[in-house]
Parts: sequence; structure tokens; C-alpha cells
Amino acid sequence: MISTQAGTKMQTGWGQTSQVEAMQAMETKDDFGNAARRTMYSNSGSFHKFESIPQTKAMEAQKVMPVVNFDWEHYKGEAETAAKYGNSKKAEAMWLASLEVAERFSNKDPRLAYSLDNVASIFAATGNLGRAEVYCKRALEVSEEIYGKTHLKTANCINNLAGIYYNQRRFSEAESLCVSVLTTYNKLLGPDHADVGMAANNLAMLYHAQGKYGLAELLYERALPIRKKSLGKAHPVVTALMENYANVLSQMGRHEKSQAVRSDLKSSGVWHLFESRVPLFQVTA
Repeated sequence: MISTQAGTKMQTGWGQTSQVEAMQAMETKDDFGNAARRTMYSNSGSFHKFESIPQTKAMEAQKVMPVVNFDWEHYKGEAETAAKYGNSKKAEAMWLASLEVAERFSNKDPRLAYSLDNVASIFAATGNLGRAEVYCKRALEVSEEIYGKTHLKTANCINNLAGIYYNQRRFSEAESLCVSVLTTYNKLLGPDHADVGMAANNLAMLYHAQGKYGLAELLYERALPIRKKSLGKAHPVVTALMENYANVLSQMGRHEKSQAVRSDLKSSGVWHLFESRVPLFQVTA
């Protein structure tokens, strides 16, 4: 939680939509295929063993585009199942294993971006923001290579990188990224889309954290009706937004309006975090 210049606290942070819990980080290049297999047998024991893939089927798969890779699909499925059931250590291992396989793909293969993004999310969840930044930047590079700089999926990736910067208190760097994200969302999705409200709220919080209260007020006011419409007035995200909005009004000396906003809500007690988009990609073969 970050204190603003006027001393009033703002609800801050980054909303991790990933299901991965805090965990110990693993080295990515330590014979990871073997490490992944060890992890599979060292956790709950509820996951099946690897099944060998018939050589003829694997050879046939190599002839098609995009190349079907059964190892990558297996690791991905294991990672998603492990995360679903709270087996965070295994989820980490499986995403890193999927990345080791994906590194052999083309830089224009969406599966590489997908693995990079989920690995970045893992390290962000553990608080290892330096490593999360490295993988998120690589995911952004791959996205730009595949889709270009103005595509929605690229904007989603930029938003996630901004979230990492936000948690590192690198507000000015995050701000420029969020301006780009909001511009792209507004152009591609329309001014009233739910993601435009999300991006406006993110940018408002960045302005707020830097003491740019006038700009923060404008962005909160833009985000609020969109967030209410898409989520409902009672949603914790909306409640947190309104609390932040009331705080910035108070910091600007507009106490009457601030009180009116506060009277229209009940404190949720939720410290809402900057919203990210995970995963960034839908992988299709």
C-alpha cells in the first residue's frame, strides 16, 4: 500500500489473475525436463505418469504447421490442472518445462508467448519481479513479432509489464505503458468496453500514486461507470475504485464531493491490486 503525497492512503498493488501461489523460484535451464518429472512424482501423487508418444505419430506431427508438440501440450495441461487444484510447486515446474520445449519453436509461435507469459506470472506471484520482468518482456517481443505493435494481444502484454513496474514502484515507466494500453483498448474495443474501464482505473491509480490528482480524478471518473456496468456496484473492484476516487477528491480539498462518494459505498476491506490479463493468448493449433 502506497502513501500519497497528502498522507491519505490509496488502495494499490497488482491484481494477479493467475492461480499460482507464492513459491520458491527455480532455475530455468537446470536440465529442466528431468526436474519437471521429479516434481510430478514429489507432490500429491495424484497426477498420472508421462505416457510415451508413438514415434510414428510424432514423426507425422512434424510434417504439419503449426508443428504439433505433444510434450508441450502435456506440460501445459499438467500446469493448468496443478494450478486449478492448488499444487503450485508442480504448476511452476510444468510451465517452466513447457517453456523449455517452446524455446525450440519459431519466434512467431503463439505457444512460446503463452509459456513465457505464464512463467512471468509465476515469478510475479512469488515476488521475484526482476525475473518476471525478463520473461514478460520476452513475451511482449514475441507478441509484437506475431501480431504487431498495435494488436490487442500485444496491448494485453504491455499491461502485464506495466503491472510489474507498478509493483516495483517504477511509476513513470508504468504510466507510459498504461497510456499506450488505454489508447489501444479504446481504439480496438470501443470507449465503453469493460477492458477500457480496467485500463482507465489502472492509469488513474498510477497518476494517484504520483500525486497527479487532477489526472487521477479524470481517469477514475472515466473508469467508474464502465466498471459499475460490467461488474456491478457491489463488486469489490468497484468498491475499491470508489474508495480511491474519494481519497483523491479529499486530497484535492473537495471534501463535500468526497464524502458524497463515501456515503454511496461500504468499505470492502479489499486492497485491490492493479489488474493484469493472464493468460494473454489463446493457443490454437
